[in-house]
Amino acid sequence: MIPADDLIAAARGMIGTPWVHQARQPGIGLDCIGLIVCALRACGETPPDRTDYSRTPSGLLLPLLGRHCGSPTAWAPGRLAVYRIMAEPQHLALIGGETIIHTSLETGRVVEHAEGARWARRRVAVYAIPGVSA
Repeated sequence: MIPADDLIAAARGMIGTPWVHQARQPGIGLDCIGLIVCALRACGETPPDRTDYSRTPSGLLLPLLGRHCGSPTAWAPGRLAVYRIMAEPQHLALIGGETIIHTSLETGRVVEHAEGARWARRRVAVYAIPGVSA
């Protein structure tokens, strides 16, 4: 099992990495899924991964998370928060406690900040990552 704190630390180590669609290179380029995949890899895991999705993966994200992570659960550090962008669930963030760590298209890089009301309104679900202890 990966302690949630280790996964969060790995993701925090990628803060500032530029946003690049479908990228999987910490320090060079990541998208929201790439951040999670690379943080898990940094903790010694080999997570399922794919890069055959569009910038607006409508209808794809929730079924994949359900298949890999099970049913939605409660907010806790080291879990995944899913957010709506343009009315569709298509963005992931790692919960860092009271913060979220994610790639921000607005800033063009990996960031960490409080979820705040704006992001909370967009939240669709939270999923536990298999192999990560909360």
